[in-house]
Amino acid sequence: MILNYIKMTLRNFRKNRFFYFVNLSGLALGFICFIFIGLYVYDEMSYDRYHEKADRTYRIGIDAMVNGHAVYGAISSAPVAQGLMDEFSEVESSTRFRRLGFPVVRYGDKVFSEERWFYTDSTVFSVFTLPLLEGDERTALTKPNTVVISESVKKKYFGEKSPLGKTLNLDKRQDFLVTGVYKDVPENSHLHYDFLSSMTTLRDSRSDMWAGSNNFYTYFVLKEGVDGSKFQESLNYLRDKYVYPQIQGLLGISVEEVEAQGGYFRYFMQPLTDIHLDSNMGYEAEAGGSRLYTYIFALAALAVLLIACINFINLSTAKAGARAKEIGVRKSIGSTKNQLRFQFVSEAVILSLFSAVVAFPVIHLLLPWFNDLSGKSLSIPYFESIWFIPGILLLFIAVGLSAGIYPAFLLASVDPVKVLKGEKMKSGSSGTLRNFLVIFQFAASIFLICGTFVIKNQMDYISKKNLGFKWDQVVIIHKVDDIGDYITAFKQDLQQTPGVLSSSNFSTLMGDSFGDNLFHPAENPELGNQIIHSLWADEDFVSTYKVEMVMGDYYEGDNESDKNSIVLNEKAIEVLQMKDPLGKKLKSFQGGEFTIKGIVKDFHFQPLQQSIRPLFIQYGKRAGRYLAVRFEAGNFQEILPHIRESWHKYAGNQAFEYEFFDDHFRKVYLAEQKTGSIFMVFAIVAIFVACLGLFGLASYITARRTKEIGIRKVLGASISSILFMHFMQFLKWILISNIIALPLAWYVMSNWLHDYTYKIELTPLVFILSAFISILIALITVGWQSMKSASANPVESLRYE
Repeated sequence: MILNYIKMTLRNFRKNRFFYFVNLSGLALGFICFIFIGLYVYDEMSYDRYHEKADRTYRIGIDAMVNGHAVYGAISSAPVAQGLMDEFSEVESSTRFRRLGFPVVRYGDKVFSEERWFYTDSTVFSVFTLPLLEGDERTALTKPNTVVISESVKKKYFGEKSPLGKTLNLDKRQDFLVTGVYKDVPENSHLHYDFLSSMTTLRDSRSDMWAGSNNFYTYFVLKEGVDGSKFQESLNYLRDKYVYPQIQGLLGISVEEVEAQGGYFRYFMQPLTDIHLDSNMGYEAEAGGSRLYTYIFALAALAVLLIACINFINLSTAKAGARAKEIGVRKSIGSTKNQLRFQFVSEAVILSLFSAVVAFPVIHLLLPWFNDLSGKSLSIPYFESIWFIPGILLLFIAVGLSAGIYPAFLLASVDPVKVLKGEKMKSGSSGTLRNFLVIFQFAASIFLICGTFVIKNQMDYISKKNLGFKWDQVVIIHKVDDIGDYITAFKQDLQQTPGVLSSSNFSTLMGDSFGDNLFHPAENPELGNQIIHSLWADEDFVSTYKVEMVMGDYYEGDNESDKNSIVLNEKAIEVLQMKDPLGKKLKSFQGGEFTIKGIVKDFHFQPLQQSIRPLFIQYGKRAGRYLAVRFEAGNFQEILPHIRESWHKYAGNQAFEYEFFDDHFRKVYLAEQKTGSIFMVFAIVAIFVACLGLFGLASYITARRTKEIGIRKVLGASISSILFMHFMQFLKWILISNIIALPLAWYVMSNWLHDYTYKIELTPLVFILSAFISILIALITVGWQSMKSASANPVESLRYE
């Protein structure tokens, strides 16, 4: 019996190739989207869950407002970790991480720039699951200048030999003894490290400053049975006992006065497993994901799969009339309703399984592209999970059942007597449902079209906005701090290279996280210390980046007074409430005193989500790890060999690393760009699937009105009038879709733009254009089927049925 059903299904496939091809394409596309986003969502939700104590592990952050300066970050001060252990019996263990730059590491003739060097406490092994392959976790990080390395790093520097007892050199300044090797950190971790060196190496790790020096990532584990949400309130005790007294000493005013001015300070704790998706804050070691986007993408994938099932239903019911006589004949010779239902459900399941055969080769083909789009390294876990293959089979069968049940019951309910007499099938209430689903499809498509336009326009706005400095035709050379005293000589060599206009050594790239310090005017100590961001740079910074001076002078480089001078931006002068600031003194909270030498025009040194903050530029002959080189347009490929040759002259075999500033600038907004790209892909997919739905509805309505169209043509109706009649029938559903989708798109995208201090205005043009595109696509989709029906010979139309 079952074999007979399969034969009949294949026979129907052959008879209606185009119909089944459309159905197969829709289902396959739905599965492709669902599996891709399923892999993405599963990966996003799995971050940090591999740690044995993940459900009890938390990170401390700070949320503060001091003198009008907001700090919301994943950082805390040095003594917090030990304070948790000393003050609360509920805390089982704690540990800290700190990153100090991106060093150049040497072993023998091997030299590599390393981006993942962290300092941590020896207690790290009691907080995180970090299995040592070599070494003893009880002693590995207890002494200064010791380091444990990842398995990959061991192979890179030492091959298959044991690295224990070997020495790695850091920036030609410090040696670290290798005391352990740990398994590589999985990709689904919010924090990746290749080197973990002992925290006892750092003098400031023993600092007792609770306020004003937040440079550490602090993690702790609660004992089993402790309620984390209730423990949050206990953190106020640390603030009241340790932080507030120091804030009062630093600012020179009482806590009550700080709070009266709108100031506050609090610690908060984040569950370890929530950090990746819920941590959109400052000072993160790595960029995280977004729980909202993850849920949106998951819902979108489910919607595409649902719409594909709906399209199957629409197309099946559209073809019901064509199969009515077949069903009538079969019922008249003894077929039961259940047999017919099983036949039609079998067709749907077989079609679903066929779509799997189509979908998986496409998924494998597109997986590298999707990984590039999402920034991940996803793979299909055929054998990594025992549930994957059974789950996928159940998914395809469930989709086939879901898509086939309604058409099966509809077709099996045909009255054979009425059908064989030539009466039409009744559609019942299915028309209302079908129209609703078309509205839903196009509302989703219009929403995604609007979102794509807004995100693209915002990214274009950012790329074209005047940032207050010139970043085109600038290349950034990394790790120049490693060549130490040769920086000046290196710059002089570059200056003699034809095509190089200028170069500057500085500490922090625009768009990265800037450090800060506390200052107050010497003549106005009552103002209290103000938080001002810091940048170290040499005498060529202003000329290389084309930053405008508002008043005074920039550093000259060979002037001894520059060492005790300071250059501020306009925002800093505003915050310090200074008039005629040139020549006046600033005092830092550590006790240093500086003379204001010049004022630069405000420029965007942080991402455009943030307003311009106060900034001071301090002079340094060897200012930091970056060197910006401004070159003449069109000459870079000619000067690159000269720059590389000069680099190796001073840096030896250290890798020459560079990037164009505009490439760095794009990385700052990489998350938004990925979101925009994924939005665009979903918009295209949603439109395509919605068009399949429209095609199904057009097929259904056209089939039912074939004889009516023939009569209209006999009575003199033109093709254009018939087309207009069809268009108007569908146009009302598209207009309703726009009425639903456009306000929703405006609301959601307004909230998305709210995160940007500098942003585009939402104009009606975007929404009008989105509506026009949706109408145009709908008319093209409907037009093909309508034109086919309207141009048919009326004689054939009247013979229909």
